[in-house]
Amino acid sequence: MATISKAPYKNYELIGGIYGLFFMTIAEYYNITYDVINNNGVWGAQPINNTWPGVIGMLQSKD
Repeated sequence: MATISKAPYKNYELIGGIYGLFFMTIAEYYNITYDVINNNGVWGAQPINNTWPGVIGMLQSKD
């Protein structure tokens, strides 16, 4: 799972809200473990050298 905290929508809960509850329920049911990773705070921009930063880079490198 990848996300970025952005004001005014950010809060200090690790995972919360209806989507957080849904995710935690599914993870518990299927016995899935997960890590919440803090990235560099950017979504990602089209790179010159094909090395994407931010959330897009995490997805591309399968982090």
